[in-house]
Amino acid sequence: MLHFLIWDFGLESAINPGATLQTTISTSDANCSNLGGISIEVSGQNGPYIYQIYQDSIQIHDSGLQFFPDYSLSNLGQGNYQLRVEAATGYLHEENFTIAGNTTQTLQARVSQHITCREGNILMNPQGGVTPHQFAIWSFTDTQGNQEISYPSLDQVPLLAFQSRNIFDIYEPGIYIFVLMDDNNCRTLSNPVEIELRPSIDYSITQRDISCFGETDGAFRLNIIDSNGYLVSYTLTYPDGTTEAVETTSFTNLEPGDYQLTITQTRGGRTCDYIEYFTISSPEQEVFGSLVESRAPTCTTPGEISVINVVGGTPPYRFSIDGITFYDSPTNAYSFDNLAEGNYTVTIRDSNNCEFTTDPLFLLEAAAPTALNFETFPLNCDGSSLQLNATADQGIAPFQYEIISPSSLLPDDTMSTTAQFSGLEPGQYTVRVTDANGCQYEENAEIQATPSIAITQSQGDIISCFGQATGELRFSIEFHLWIQLYSQWPGDFENRHF
Repeated sequence: MLHFLIWDFGLESAINPGATLQTTISTSDANCSNLGGISIEVSGQNGPYIYQIYQDSIQIHDSGLQFFPDYSLSNLGQGNYQLRVEAATGYLHEENFTIAGNTTQTLQARVSQHITCREGNILMNPQGGVTPHQFAIWSFTDTQGNQEISYPSLDQVPLLAFQSRNIFDIYEPGIYIFVLMDDNNCRTLSNPVEIELRPSIDYSITQRDISCFGETDGAFRLNIIDSNGYLVSYTLTYPDGTTEAVETTSFTNLEPGDYQLTITQTRGGRTCDYIEYFTISSPEQEVFGSLVESRAPTCTTPGEISVINVVGGTPPYRFSIDGITFYDSPTNAYSFDNLAEGNYTVTIRDSNNCEFTTDPLFLLEAAAPTALNFETFPLNCDGSSLQLNATADQGIAPFQYEIISPSSLLPDDTMSTTAQFSGLEPGQYTVRVTDANGCQYEENAEIQATPSIAITQSQGDIISCFGQATGELRFSIEFHLWIQLYSQWPGDFENRHF
């Protein structure tokens, strides 16, 4: 069948986000001359897909990235298996399946000795079939995932690959599958067996990663429990590839990177190496955070500062405003409240006790009203009705004004920072202003009555000759506002401001 598929990872992986991943499988049986197989069809989620087969919890097949929802695998021996399918959407499906067979012949393989300074051993345990039995390696996959031995079919395993001895000497670690051949040339596969390379000496290791970014305090120690009669020497390979023959098993002041310690074990005429790989890790960046003002203190409310965007080091973090008492936080941020005006820093400490101190932050208390400026104006000529204007000095707008004594009175109008009270009689008033932060200030305003106009007339020079305009009248006027002076002759007057 020919498949055509136009693939868009971003689009396809979002299709059917609520559906489950389902599989439909069919199997073919194994017999004495042919192996079985499995066919898989996937539905419910879009690909690409990865198909994996396990037997006895050992992975024997990995398909790699596959773009089609159908997949087949052959060369499976009689037995029980586990199927694992993963889609690009992150959905995973697992199920068991069985390859049946028409023979009662089986082969069970197991490790009797892992590889050390001498070869390892894998033991064959055949059941059924017609003796004598013979055995061969069907497949070998090394520790890097490379398949070193494999055959396309049972009948292509050459007779020279078989042995009658039921123990295999194994020199390379990895995963092995064996084939059993009975006297009737009926062939059956074993279970997969994983054999390891293990050192001949007994030891444990302790390791410490770098605590703080930029430090070189990594450490590695090999603790010999029992040398089992071997003489042991060591070679350390550094991350840059350089090597050093060392006598110690304790390494300190290590930089971050990948290391390998070659353990050379010698007894009699036999020498073998075992490599212990280890990685010294380090935080990717130093601890860092920003200190910001969350709330300025006012006359009624204390201030608050917050450390935000904490990164680096090794979480979780702790926070201190005095460098002595530290507080835990489930997030990468922390706030300190009940603060007065002043200069503050915060110390951030990670789980390895690496510390960072923020730049200082000055917390400035918001200005409160500190004074009231008053102006008064008469609203009529006899001064019985007056206007009082009140303007706050400092504080945060908008403002609320009120006369609170001798009785409560709200302003007629508030323009910007100034309030107008009209219709007032002469006397003393107490004015209160409240700013946006609730800060209040009170001040007394004294309003005096406007004096009336007082005019006193007196005669000056008289007209000496008929027809001349040399006469004079004199007026004495007492008033503090705009006044008008009038002549007794029409059209002759002047305005003066005193």
